[in-house]
Amino acid sequence: MGQGQSNPNGSTFYAFGGAGAPHHSSQPPLKFNNKHGDNCQILRDGTQAKRGESFCKGIVFSDRPVEIGERVCIRLTELSIRWSGVLRLGFSSHNPVTIQNLPKYACPDLTGKPGYWAKALTERYAESNALIHYYFTSNGDVHFGVNGVDKGLFFSGVDTRQPLWCMIDLYGNCTAIEMVDMRRSLNNFAGESEQQESAVNTPEIAPHLLPDTIENVSNALNNLTVSNSNEGQVPLRFNSVSQFRDLAFHNSTGPNVTLNGDRSIVWRHDDEYSNGYVFTEQPVRLGERFVIQILSTENMYIGSLAFGLTSCDPNLLDTSGLPEDSDMLLDRPEYWVVSKDVANTPDIGDELSFLVNEDGTVEFSKNGAIPSVFMHVDSSVNLWAFWDVYGNTQRLRLVGATGDPVIRADQIRQDSVASRENDRNNMSMTDLVDIDQHTLDTPPVPPRSRSSHNIVNRTPVNPSLAQTTNPPIPTQPESPQPSSSRGQDSRNGSDECKICYEATVDCVLYMCGHMCLCYQCALQQWKGRGGGICPMCREVIQDVIRIYRS
Repeated sequence: MGQGQSNPNGSTFYAFGGAGAPHHSSQPPLKFNNKHGDNCQILRDGTQAKRGESFCKGIVFSDRPVEIGERVCIRLTELSIRWSGVLRLGFSSHNPVTIQNLPKYACPDLTGKPGYWAKALTERYAESNALIHYYFTSNGDVHFGVNGVDKGLFFSGVDTRQPLWCMIDLYGNCTAIEMVDMRRSLNNFAGESEQQESAVNTPEIAPHLLPDTIENVSNALNNLTVSNSNEGQVPLRFNSVSQFRDLAFHNSTGPNVTLNGDRSIVWRHDDEYSNGYVFTEQPVRLGERFVIQILSTENMYIGSLAFGLTSCDPNLLDTSGLPEDSDMLLDRPEYWVVSKDVANTPDIGDELSFLVNEDGTVEFSKNGAIPSVFMHVDSSVNLWAFWDVYGNTQRLRLVGATGDPVIRADQIRQDSVASRENDRNNMSMTDLVDIDQHTLDTPPVPPRSRSSHNIVNRTPVNPSLAQTTNPPIPTQPESPQPSSSRGQDSRNGSDECKICYEATVDCVLYMCGHMCLCYQCALQQWKGRGGGICPMCREVIQDVIRIYRS
């Protein structure tokens, strides 16, 4: 019987033998190294690591190098709801014993240095009791899988010419993991012979493990297959307890999309990237939140889902005349408001929530995050919601409408400096989700939505929030003024770069005017892995201007 331990307050970390190694490896079971982040504790004779306070400083390593092809599997059973982001998984060529001081984050604090490789796990995989495995190959590729199904390449570029230690950052909402050696019960070697893997019988599972989950995943791990199916519905994670009223898409659609029988799912045709317009069948109700879910993506295209509201009744609309670029809708005679790329870098299973309030503010939330206002509309007229299934977004499901709030009372996170820092770090390093402007220390900026008409609200609205078709004239950003909320020194974060948290802010992003990054991180955000988008407001960066303080 394989060695396996499970704890309702921890995650299980499985280790499997690697390619080229004998079935009964002479290597000892993996345990955690005594070198770990300041907020971590190593428990149970080195088999369990648990993060305490805050959301960071949770980096841990294996106590020995990992072999090529040695599959490492993690079962998640303790997840917090206070933060955003989850595990960072990777490898290090540095012996943990020789590392002097560990920083707050594996990404980017360590991955920006030679000999460290890691990537953030997508949040939709971080479900209770989910099993996640990953391993590296001889050519430096790192593959991963979920619940026994291989998901393919995770990242690449690992130098395998030297010993590599497993490196995990217990970040954000993942707070504990536990190592268990399962090699004597599961013959899961990432070798080239699939026949050798499939020949192993179903293992006997310890009684204290979850029988259904572990047995099913154990069998699946013996016969790994790549799942390409995007046809079925993906279970809701962040809105599973909400009571939804049925909604359907309107029959009038763009020429490049098709609806299913009950008009709850829409998909864009193969080899097309635009003209994927769909509308709600009925006007939206003020104060009622409607939710869509991403069912399929296509990474070969750039650009993403667009969302908007219009006074144009879809029954009267000639959809054949709709433009490829949704910005061109603003030239039409009807009232249109549109925001492009509302789900930048979408993942399958993402849940996007939209809410039109009586005062004309439109709130957006992704995956249960705190809603943020990103659009202002004229709420005195009937408005139909519409989406353009564009670019890397391929298939959507209209879940329905609900009066339930996106954040339940038991899920409200503390508005603390740590929460804001967690949001900013996770946003800049992973999915670039929107942050509520009220949770930031910076002045609010105009939303990226554009309107074809001046907006008439029953309550006064800052004119800068209602953009017309003419592009705004860039203005010189104001110099930040000291305030009691920011503190009188850089220890409260006013002068620290919001990505590396080490260097001083010494540049301004053009055109939004945010001063939040050091020059090196700003260049990476503009031209590198940041996607060319300001981490504060998601405006496109057109230039980075170096500043010099007197």
